[in-house]
Amino acid sequence: METMSSRMVWLRKTLNMTQRAMCELIDCDFYRYKSLEQEKARVSEHEFGPLCKRFKNLSLFLAYGEKIDVEKLEASNEPLENLLAAKIKERLKAIDAEGAYLANTNMDN
Repeated sequence: METMSSRMVWLRKTLNMTQRAMCELIDCDFYRYKSLEQEKARVSEHEFGPLCKRFKNLSLFLAYGEKIDVEKLEASNEPLENLLAAKIKERLKAIDAEGAYLANTNMDN
């Protein structure tokens, strides 16, 4: 995820949110938000502030692509950050299980 826009899309989709739901969450006009996701506009302080207020532990990830600290998300008082932590851990388990399966399959050959 190279751009802030792509990280915003990832966040929204990981949380199974529609664009309209995300707009309401961060108090952003729908068409403006759509332009942000499509990289037709740059994220302003007006959009970034509410986004970071809602997702405090993701501000560096959203802005710069820094690693996500899942433990901080789990410890957060923000339910959406807790949900995101659970979804990330679920995905990591699936990746680990897939890797173990592939490793066992390759050993049988």
